[in-house]
Amino acid sequence: MSEIVLGFATSHGPLIGTPPDVWLIAPPKSLDAKFYTYRNQRYSYNEMLALRRAEKLVRLCTEEVKAERHERVQKSMNDLAAILDDIKPDVVVMTGDDQREWFAADRQPTFAVAACKEIINIALDAPKIKELRPWRHIPAELIYKDKVDTSYEVETDLAQHIVQQSREDGFDIMVCNEQPSSSEGKILGHAFGFIMRRILADRNVPIVPFPINAMYAPNTPTPRRCYEFGAMLGRSIQSWKSDKKVAICGSGGMSHFICDEDWDKRLMDEVATNDVNGLCGENDANFGSGNAEVKNWIIVAAAMAQTTRKVAYRAYTPCYTLEAGVGQGMGVMTWQ
Repeated sequence: MSEIVLGFATSHGPLIGTPPDVWLIAPPKSLDAKFYTYRNQRYSYNEMLALRRAEKLVRLCTEEVKAERHERVQKSMNDLAAILDDIKPDVVVMTGDDQREWFAADRQPTFAVAACKEIINIALDAPKIKELRPWRHIPAELIYKDKVDTSYEVETDLAQHIVQQSREDGFDIMVCNEQPSSSEGKILGHAFGFIMRRILADRNVPIVPFPINAMYAPNTPTPRRCYEFGAMLGRSIQSWKSDKKVAICGSGGMSHFICDEDWDKRLMDEVATNDVNGLCGENDANFGSGNAEVKNWIIVAAAMAQTTRKVAYRAYTPCYTLEAGVGQGMGVMTWQ
């Protein structure tokens, strides 16, 4: 049977690939539009500014602090890459949120899997760069895509095995026997492209991507359903009749686009200790906006709970760009 040799979860936000001197997530044009999600509520930029004024977050938005935080984040990503390079898994099973990259509004499965032989990540070439929306920084985009078309192999046998096992656990996973196309063409999706490009450095490691509908109502999975899905993945991978070494990862998070250090640290504690009641009892309303991506951490925590491996590495860096708390919590965790 196959063995899960590594579990890991990591943030993948645009600040990772953007030089700190141009870090800026600008407030919306209307400072009174309720654009931001923070602790179950929706707030405008002005409301967030008033709500968090006492924290004096402006001190964390200086160029010096941003440079130091950026360096810390790069170290944690480099550490994770080194761990992968040392363990050298034969397959990487990935979970990440799909943000209209494979599935448009007319079709949004809660759980899906790629079972095609390969996945193309089309290049971010000069013509496409010109088409990018103004707020999308080119350096950040290049941590998800390359300047040349790239093909990644899919471990289809494992994908099909998990689908068969999932039926016995009460999951109906949408199977993609061909790679879906978005308005951008055939892309891997940012949650998965980040892992392949930044962490695996485009090494030819076969993958099994599971896009999760973490963000779009009404069929987003609850924290409990994510935990159950992760437990199923852990059992299924270990029942695969293969001698290959498997890693499983969750891509995304943590809190954004309002950075909430208390929430991030609580979730990391619950994930690290496999606090089932805490994770499954999390208010689903907390997972608004980019916070939704943390559900992939819950999936990995549940998968690794089916093994004897424990948390071996943990890093967290809160990154702020505006004094209202705009920014992102950057986290990395491994089970070894």
